Amino acid sequence: MSPESEYQNQSDSALACYQRLGGAQSLEAFNSGHQVADVTGLMAASGKQNWNIWAVSYGTRTAMHVLRQAPATLRSVVLDSAFPPEVNGFLAKPEQLARALESIVAACEQGKACRARYPQLASQINNLLAQTGQAPIKIEFLQSVGMAPVSLAVTDLRLLWMLFFDSYLNHFETDTANAVARASRGQKSALEPMAQRYVHTLLDTSFSSAVYFAVTCAEDWPGVTQAAYHQALARHPRVAAYLRPEWQYAVCRFWDSGTLPAQFNAPVVSSVPMLFLSGEFDPATLPEWAQVAVQRLPEAHLVEFQGASHAVTFSNGCAMRSAEEFMHAPDAWRAPPCAQEINLNFAQRGMKPRRATKGENHDSPLWEPHRADPAASHGEFLGLKLGRRRCFTGLQVYPFATVYCVSPGSGLSGLSTVLLASGNICGKSRV
Repeated sequence: MSPESEYQNQSDSALACYQRLGGAQSLEAFNSGHQVADVTGLMAASGKQNWNIWAVSYGTRTAMHVLRQAPATLRSVVLDSAFPPEVNGFLAKPEQLARALESIVAACEQGKACRARYPQLASQINNLLAQTGQAPIKIEFLQSVGMAPVSLAVTDLRLLWMLFFDSYLNHFETDTANAVARASRGQKSALEPMAQRYVHTLLDTSFSSAVYFAVTCAEDWPGVTQAAYHQALARHPRVAAYLRPEWQYAVCRFWDSGTLPAQFNAPVVSSVPMLFLSGEFDPATLPEWAQVAVQRLPEAHLVEFQGASHAVTFSNGCAMRSAEEFMHAPDAWRAPPCAQEINLNFAQRGMKPRRATKGENHDSPLWEPHRADPAASHGEFLGLKLGRRRCFTGLQVYPFATVYCVSPGSGLSGLSTVLLASGNICGKSRV
């Protein structure tokens, strides 16, 4: 199956879903403008002030819009894997996929054992993409006990997305390198773990493709031209052939979910204390996006974690500790010993340019008791994240956002659980 056929199939499935849901009138409430209104409205209805927002991935975009609309209610904002509103998700896709291929190789090269075992990883990835472009590899496996086997034809486009999803995770580079190396030598069954993760992602019922299209088509599609898309492809020739047909079959051509104000995609400027956390190898929310965003935010800090990928607060104890300590004392925060700040425009703070590394605290618990004054007020807490994972203790709220609880020992004094919208409105299958 060619990439063009796959895009056409996706477009046909999405159109059937769109029509089944009743079209634009049924979907106009599912965009980020309404989500931000829900968040700010519920914060106001609570009667509480001094909110601390912890946001992850797409949730960072929601958080930045909340910051724009209601800065006086916010005490601090922590953005893990930032997706600023000025970044166009549709035009960013070529760079994201190209970065995924680069990140897998770079992460492997960073580890001595992986580098020694897979010295030809980049060429093996290229060879395997070429092989699957000529003849798809059929993989069959059991996704869960008691269910019929799953059969997946791994085409070049699907392999590219399998590699992207693996690079999205933290510390999968050795497993991915092993699978690619073996498969490129003819051991096709080596791709089974990657295929399982790929299918699990596609069938994840916490993610709604309908809401995804409603949000991205309202935010990213307006104003995008074919010329701009081809320019984005030209900058990343390694993945251009796989993505070029997408323009012709773009779901946003027919998926109407309302119109957002022109300033919705403008950069956010604020003096609220903020902490940006990034992973060096994150292909989904590129570290450079945070580096650009902080230039307009005089009270922002940025820490980039070496060797990490997406959503660092879920995989890196030092990142979580940094977020927790920042929310306790945003005005007096300094990077803990396990994580040092990148100096971009903060020379006045006397900090030298350093990057956080994998330290001894890397695998420490996500939450530890904070030894702060119990009488101190640390404000209310609200967490927003991309809904691809379940929360530790919390409530799944929007297919893009989850509210997280914090442990009783964290010292944070408040909690808000926000119900924004219900689950998968297109059923269990990802369109």
